[in-house]
Amino acid sequence: PGTLSATADVREPAALTAALDALLAKHGPPAVIIYNAGAGAFETLDAATTESLESAWRTNVLGLFVVAKAALPH
Repeated sequence: PGTLSATADVREPAALTAALDALLAKHGPPAVIIYNAGAGAFETLDAATTESLESAWRTNVLGLFVVAKAALPH
């Protein structure tokens, strides 16, 4: 075996699932998945926007959930 990777916008569940499905179809089930994505919202509370916080949440929480859920059946 070796190291394989997939590239997708982790804030977009459909794109992320499609990239992972293509990788799994070609190479079979993973032994390990490393979710190497992260984002932060570094504004003060009074300067923070819903959009910046949502982007960080979609990257840090939703993206990880989508990857784990898509990989489970394999």
